[in-house]
Amino acid sequence: TSHSPVKVIGVEPEGALGMTLALREGQPVHLEAVGTVADGLAAPFVGQHNLNHVQAFVDGVVTVNDEEIVRAMKLILERGKVLAEPAAASTYAALLSDKVVTRQGETVVCVLSGGNIDAARLVELLGD
Repeated sequence: TSHSPVKVIGVEPEGALGMTLALREGQPVHLEAVGTVADGLAAPFVGQHNLNHVQAFVDGVVTVNDEEIVRAMKLILERGKVLAEPAAASTYAALLSDKVVTRQGETVVCVLSGGNIDAARLVELLGD
C-alpha cells in the first residue's frame, strides 16, 4: 500500500473476476457464472469484509487465464518439485505472463499456499 515499502498485488483468474468487478463497482458483485481451472479462486462473489481489506491493503489486482495458470503449475512442479494447485500457481502465472512489473534487484515473493488437487484432475491438466 502507499504507506508501506511492501507492494501487494492480488491475482485472480479471468474466469472468476469477482474482486476486479467489486473494486470497479465499489461493492461486491454477484457473478452469474464462473469458469476456471483455479477452483479455489472461483467464488461467485467476494464478501464485503474481504473487499474492505483489499481496498485498504492491496496495491492492485491482475488477472491470469487458465493456460497461464497451467503453465505455471508445470514449471513449479518440474523445476521446484512442488505440487501447487491451480489457485496457488496463479501468483507465479502472473509473474511468468508479465502481468506484474518488477525491477532488477527487487525481492518478489509468490505465495504458493496449497497442493490440494485430485490426481485425475492433475493428469488432465498436465497430461500433454
